[in-house]
Amino acid sequence: MAKTKGEQYVNLIAVQTVQTVINTYVRTELQIGLNMFDKYGFLIQRLEYDIGVNVLEQLTTVADNVVVGLVSASSVAATNFTMVNPDVLDIVILCPVVDAAPASRSIQRMPVVHDFSTLKGGGLLVPPRPLYAALYTTGFAHTVGIFTRVYFTLVPLSDSDYLELLETRRGFTY
Repeated sequence: MAKTKGEQYVNLIAVQTVQTVINTYVRTELQIGLNMFDKYGFLIQRLEYDIGVNVLEQLTTVADNVVVGLVSASSVAATNFTMVNPDVLDIVILCPVVDAAPASRSIQRMPVVHDFSTLKGGGLLVPPRPLYAALYTTGFAHTVGIFTRVYFTLVPLSDSDYLELLETRRGFTY
């Protein structure tokens, strides 16, 4: 599929996504330095979501939740930021389970890591643009922010392979 072996080393993009209004969907575009027609695939090996203490402290009732992820379309909104949307490449949903005394707490390990490097081909291959780190909350008392780190490699593709990648990603949208 690739024209050449491509990059030998993994690259890193880190982006912060911050709400300006509580309990809203927000996204931040990853600035990759390529345009849609550069004929490269964006091979994601690993995603890390740093969901800080300021977010976790607001998860107190079953009505509270935080959703973070990586999306590939500006058309994704709070109403369709779900696993069934093919434009949602990765998603993490955190919500509290209230099954003990309110004072009881558990320790949450951060960052939340999704490792795609064991997939065939070494990761999740997507078009390089557009890609957004996304955040959505419900039941929160104040705005929050998260950090997303994306470990990736750029893979040069032939014209036909690149068109196939675009058609595959766009063809399965709903």
